[in-house]
Amino acid sequence: MEHAYLEYPTAQDLLPFMGLRVVALPADRPPWGGTLIGISDKAHIRKESGQIAEFSLGETVFKCFRGEGCLTTPSPVLEREYFEFLGFLWDITKAQEIAGTLPVRRVDPQPWFQLLGAIGLNETHISHVDLRRPLILAPIREAGGAVLIIDGWHRLARAQREGVADVPAVLLDEEQEFEVRILGGRKPGRAVPPSVPQTHASTDSYDAHGSERRTSDRKK
Repeated sequence: MEHAYLEYPTAQDLLPFMGLRVVALPADRPPWGGTLIGISDKAHIRKESGQIAEFSLGETVFKCFRGEGCLTTPSPVLEREYFEFLGFLWDITKAQEIAGTLPVRRVDPQPWFQLLGAIGLNETHISHVDLRRPLILAPIREAGGAVLIIDGWHRLARAQREGVADVPAVLLDEEQEFEVRILGGRKPGRAVPPSVPQTHASTDSYDAHGSERRTSDRKK
């Protein structure tokens, strides 16, 4: 079943999910999943045990699972792109905005191949992605600065299958990564999850060819 994230939605945004499964991801307490049974200025979610909790719409991110026939007219909130990995959640739409202001460099994609098995990929999409579009990399401070791809896993999969030796990428700094991170690690409301597998945090991992190279090709 497909899911979507709604960040601080209105009641109208949540309405298509009435009676369906949702997970509230509040900043001040653990996640709470169940059936959405009511909407006012708060979302009322009932667990299978019968327990009911309320979550303010203006202060909560919701993970909503789409049922057949709903969301025929998606809210603009749903047009944002998110990436979830090991309990972390990033706002990729915001990351792409920041990445557009940063230099593009060439990187060796091989260090991240080992993680492809842990990422949910759309097989039919892989062959159609544009390898000229830069990956977005981010150092994860809770993992000792290990660098993770937060946008571009389908491009990475295509690079692996086609034997591509280097790809364009943009590197966020730690403050920028924390800015686009919604949940996980030191963000309020979540404990630190298992460490992100190391992918080498030294600058050598960003440029497989030694000196930094840039490109002006940022086609989507």
